[in-house]
Amino acid sequence: MFYKLRVYLRELKKSSEQIKISLKEKKCDDLYYLSKLAKCCHILDKGCYTVPFEKKHSLSIYNEAKRYIEKIDYEKNRNDSCYNWCVKKIKRYEEMQEEMSSPNLYVEPVVYKDSSVFDDFINSFISVRRFSDKTISNDIIKQSIKTAQSASSSCFRQTPRCYAIKSFDLIKKMTPSIAGLTGFSNGVPLLFCITSDLRSYDCVDRDLAYIDSTLFSQNLVLSLRAKNIYSVFLNFQQASKTDISIIKEYLKIPEYEKIIIFIACGYSDYISEKPQRLDFEKVGKIYE
Repeated sequence: MFYKLRVYLRELKKSSEQIKISLKEKKCDDLYYLSKLAKCCHILDKGCYTVPFEKKHSLSIYNEAKRYIEKIDYEKNRNDSCYNWCVKKIKRYEEMQEEMSSPNLYVEPVVYKDSSVFDDFINSFISVRRFSDKTISNDIIKQSIKTAQSASSSCFRQTPRCYAIKSFDLIKKMTPSIAGLTGFSNGVPLLFCITSDLRSYDCVDRDLAYIDSTLFSQNLVLSLRAKNIYSVFLNFQQASKTDISIIKEYLKIPEYEKIIIFIACGYSDYISEKPQRLDFEKVGKIYE
């Protein structure tokens, strides 16, 4: 009973710390403003695809987006894909205020003829704790992180941050602070630390940090799996305040980022048998 109470109090304290980050004065750099801008432009974009289009709808969001644009350093972000997408959406919103009819902005959907190939690929995913010593190239890491960014994120905030650790010595130093980083047969060739930038969430949105980062993480491991790299998720939610501080110090993670999860990755010559999932009837319902 006392153990459960202690755990509940610890979790309550963690939540209060996250709320403080939401309430305190933000460290307003370009990345913060880009996240806020992307959220605004996401809302404008939804409005532009609404039929019929309502002129002056979301005008307050448009004005907010214009304020964020002014705060972002243009020279540093002129080549950023998200920044340019936002500029394009603001311009399109402005043009649609002058047009007499609602334009057709839709494009043809991508149609896949054989979905079974994708289903088989998804079903091939399995958690692995036995890796070979084969090195994972930086190009593969970058490509996989880029693919992970295609995951859905709440209001297009794009708050997940990804730290890739290849240094054996650094992983060894971090191991005592990560409870799940044990039981590996040949060590861990690559370790990902997934965090979330909490500055773009309001207090009522604080749980979205877990959802956004989890969607990002799932895309990441699937992209790695497509390159014949296996992985396993490592829980970090039970970490102590000391462990969190140690990891943040090693990786230079700012205070406004919350560590969500770790992922151990590597090539593998041997994998275990895939555990069987629950039957459909126990997890799914269809209403007609």
